[in-house]
Amino acid sequence: MAHESSKTPTPKVRAYVAVSADGFVADASGGVGFLDDYHGQDLGYDAFIATVDALVMGRRTYDQVRGFGPWPYADRPAWIITSRPLESPPPAARAAAPDPGAVLAQAAAAGCRSLWLVGGPAAIALFGQADLIDTWELTIVPQRLGAGLPLFTTPRPARLKLERAADHPGGVVQLDYAVQRTHGN
Repeated sequence: MAHESSKTPTPKVRAYVAVSADGFVADASGGVGFLDDYHGQDLGYDAFIATVDALVMGRRTYDQVRGFGPWPYADRPAWIITSRPLESPPPAARAAAPDPGAVLAQAAAAGCRSLWLVGGPAAIALFGQADLIDTWELTIVPQRLGAGLPLFTTPRPARLKLERAADHPGGVVQLDYAVQRTHGN
């Protein structure tokens, strides 16, 4: 359930992440080459991105996406968690302080209802520690990296409810979990 203020509903925060079978989102050098074999396959991304109003990502993820070629999210607002200025950012991208509550307030003020928490692990941890992630949408790739950047970098217990499981080509599995909150959380 999305967090709501008394005036404007806060967007639903969705951690939609590709992860290796052993829990890494990138190899030891920060690369995502382990995903190369799956480019061009329908793994549910097109259906997912059609439901997203805006994005939030960490600076390393932003720099990596910028290095891949043209900015793929031109029509969606993007908040980039960083302490450094963005040089020549895409028109809809803006720098944001590491304050997830402020990012959510800005996204709500912009009319966003669904916010993709792209990552990486530091941005995900920031929102996770603040208990602001509503769903975990994990694309499990059948590879073990053995080392790298783990998805979960800080321990924060959470009860999850499986909402959907889907098989994709090449042994890829999509698992969507809703975070179950109890009063007082």
